[in-house]
Amino acid sequence: MTRVGFIGCGRMGTALIKGFLAKGLLQKENLRAYDLDLEKPKALGLTAEYSAFEVVEKSDMVFICVKPQNIDDVLNEIEDITGSRLIVSIVAGVTSQTIESKLKEARVVRVMPNTPATINEMAAGYSLGSKASDEDGIMVGKLLASIGVAYLVDEKQIDAVTGLSGSGPAYIYYVIASMIDAGIKSGLNEQVAVDLVLQTVRGAVNMIIQTGREPADLIAEVSSPGGTTVEGLRVLDEAKVSETIAKAIEAATKRSAELGNKKSKKH
Repeated sequence: MTRVGFIGCGRMGTALIKGFLAKGLLQKENLRAYDLDLEKPKALGLTAEYSAFEVVEKSDMVFICVKPQNIDDVLNEIEDITGSRLIVSIVAGVTSQTIESKLKEARVVRVMPNTPATINEMAAGYSLGSKASDEDGIMVGKLLASIGVAYLVDEKQIDAVTGLSGSGPAYIYYVIASMIDAGIKSGLNEQVAVDLVLQTVRGAVNMIIQTGREPADLIAEVSSPGGTTVEGLRVLDEAKVSETIAKAIEAATKRSAELGNKKSKKH
């Protein structure tokens, strides 16, 4: 059984650990974890290691789940112990090349997850570094897919994954909050507005998933000529909402690339 370590047990690290354990893909006795807050690994029922170095020393595969500003400290600490171990990084804006520049022989897999991983509804993309094998990709992909969906992409596409699904939940929350506010302003009780909007969003998503139909077809199905939906869609089209959403995703993608380039230049 592969020994797996986690450096960082924040929101995403904790989500991954809980998901992998719940699916039975990992067992607690084969897990090692370190966090600056030693209580976090203990809260997961794990024995807390006292350094990132110790986690790597006792693991075959290591997930690095720290904030971007802490990655240099981690890489400096584990540089002399990593060897050819499999390193899985979920650190935003840090390329596999940046990690490989410090961990010379490591097999690196870079992952861009999103926060719904905390409820096993993750959408993720992952890419293989220069020394990672197809078998490494299959192993990491299986783990990630156990708590959502995960697609193997080229490293150059990770920024697009970041802009789309990494940041994407915030866009959906923005729309939901706007719909709730509109419902309240139209005279609905707050709880009624919340419940109606959440069920509407859930129902719409499940319609696409369960029927396999295209969004455009489902839009047409709701849009009776001269009806209420057509009038609402007219306002959205006039406001160029579709173009605005595309611009938001493009901006997030561009920012991800900028952060990655900035980090790479430091190394």
